[in-house]
This record gives sequence, structure tokens and C-alpha cells, in this order.
Amino acid sequence: MIVAESPIGFWCWMIKYGLIKTVHVQHELSGSWSCMLTRDLYFGSKARLVAGTRPVPKDPLEIAEREILVADESTTNEKISGVKTR
Repeated sequence: MIVAESPIGFWCWMIKYGLIKTVHVQHELSGSWSCMLTRDLYFGSKARLVAGTRPVPKDPLEIAEREILVADESTTNEKISGVKTR
């Protein structure tokens, strides 16, 4: 089951994929309805909506691994969550 957490998520998943609304299953946190992505829906939309390849080719993977910076926990808390640590 898939539940949209925002209007963008709703558009990206429910509308683009044409998911099946399941009124009998309600999300436990938001109260919104759930939708179902069936195998047929996925493969019917895959060529139009899914990009990239797996596994990632070696050269781009090495660049990403070299250039991606991982922040420590206190920086993450301050910059992303807005929580200042002592």
C-alpha cells in the first residue's frame, strides 16, 4: 500500500501511476486513504516513469562515492532539523 504524505507525493504517485484507491485501508497517522500499486500498473508505467539503470555504472558510482559528503549527527540536527546541540 502507498500513502501520499504531501500534495507533491499524491501527484507523483497516485496520479502519475494511476494507482488503485483502497477505501477499506486507511493510513494510521494521517487518516488519508491508501492506494495500491499492482505489478501490472508498475510495468505499464515503467517505461514512462522509471529512469536510470541498476547497477549504476562504475565511473558515476566512484564519482558519487568520492564527492558525497556525510554530515555528523550534530550538524544534521542543526541544519536539517533546526535543533542546536550544546
